[in-house]
Amino acid sequence: MDLQSKLYKQFDEEGIKGIRRSGVSFSLEPGEPVHMEEHPNVFIPASEYYGLHKEILEELIIDYIYDTTSVKISSVQELDNLKSINGFPFLLQLDNHNYDEITYVLARRKIRGSVRINGTEITTLGNIEHIEGDLAFLGSSIQSLGKLKKVDGSLWIAQYNPFTMLTDLGDLEYVGRDLYLKSSPIKTLSNLLKVGGTLNLRNTSIQSFGKLCSVGNNIYLPSTYKGIVNLNGIKVWGKIRYYKN
Repeated sequence: MDLQSKLYKQFDEEGIKGIRRSGVSFSLEPGEPVHMEEHPNVFIPASEYYGLHKEILEELIIDYIYDTTSVKISSVQELDNLKSINGFPFLLQLDNHNYDEITYVLARRKIRGSVRINGTEITTLGNIEHIEGDLAFLGSSIQSLGKLKKVDGSLWIAQYNPFTMLTDLGDLEYVGRDLYLKSSPIKTLSNLLKVGGTLNLRNTSIQSFGKLCSVGNNIYLPSTYKGIVNLNGIKVWGKIRYYKN
């Protein structure tokens, strides 16, 4: 396997790894004073990790994006601006809990890692079907989970501006750990079958539990639902608790 094919395969499986670092550039013109310009949050590909010279690695990353998606970029710095195209996710950043370490992955059917989505650029998850880690919407105006069917970790919605507009879970069938929908506009759990951890529906106006049949820990509900909601068809391994907000 040649170098390009080997690296493309690695990008497919692991994503594009790099670091985020502030940079400084200098302009030296004859007869002119030295001009210094700061570049905060510059993405630098992890050349040591890949064992390649920085310029060679950057060229291969640019070629990979074009050969895989037909999207042309002129610099790896443009990766930061390719979060979405027309509201659909394009190049997602994996959430590795370290701000300085960056991993970009193309938004394919399966995402190998945890993803955090915020802002207004992404309104649907499009063709993503499986996320092997956690999925978090933090200040996101997401409207649809698209074709998403499975989240191996937890799914979180944190409601602050901009607010999510999810009223249903679409095709989602499985959440391996916690499903946190507190204060969201969710109305129905749709096709969801199983939650491996806690299902948090506090401060919601949930109307239908859809096809839900199993919750591995607790269910949290608004206090107004006590004595009204029927959960007899759901196996709850923890407790059912009610809260005022």
